Amino acid sequence: MKKYLCIVISIIMALFLTSCTSGEDNQAVRDSVEAARQALIEFDTNEFEKYAKSETLDAIEGQTAVYPQINTLAQEIFKELEIEVKRVKINDEKGTGTATLKIRNKALKEPASDYVSSMVTQYLQGNVDLKDSTFINEQLEALCKIVEGAETGDWVKVKVDVEKRNDGTWIIVFNDDAEDAVMGGAASVIKNITKLA
Repeated sequence: MKKYLCIVISIIMALFLTSCTSGEDNQAVRDSVEAARQALIEFDTNEFEKYAKSETLDAIEGQTAVYPQINTLAQEIFKELEIEVKRVKINDEKGTGTATLKIRNKALKEPASDYVSSMVTQYLQGNVDLKDSTFINEQLEALCKIVEGAETGDWVKVKVDVEKRNDGTWIIVFNDDAEDAVMGGAASVIKNITKLA
């Protein structure tokens, strides 16, 4: 009887310790998601990089030195961004896991597609000089107005990887679906155009 009691107590303790670790990590992942969301809203790329990885957002940030108006456009894009963490699964041994997120932002896929189609047509007709910084700045201002007038989109469910850093911070790894969701569908339009270039 003592042997079975010891086994039951050992199992209960193991489950308790596992749930405590996972609970702390679960909350840490949720905190990282919220910190990344807030950094996007403010378009604070230094803060964003502390909590998330995103190739597309890194590329956009790289252009802000050349075109500072991109900051204004990004802040307008992310101003109404909402992210809910629905589920977190952690592999404690590997320091990795996944998070299921629900994301809602402005519906930007159609306006972005329309804008890009118009720009491609003008470019093919020879009416656009992509090296003219005045033209680029005017287009960034026009894009801000388009984004400002966009309606709120639907909730999108995505699954992302999470990685634990040595300092205990969890990093959200934005895949294509997550990037597209946080950008209201515009990321897929941008990526399709860059493939053609």
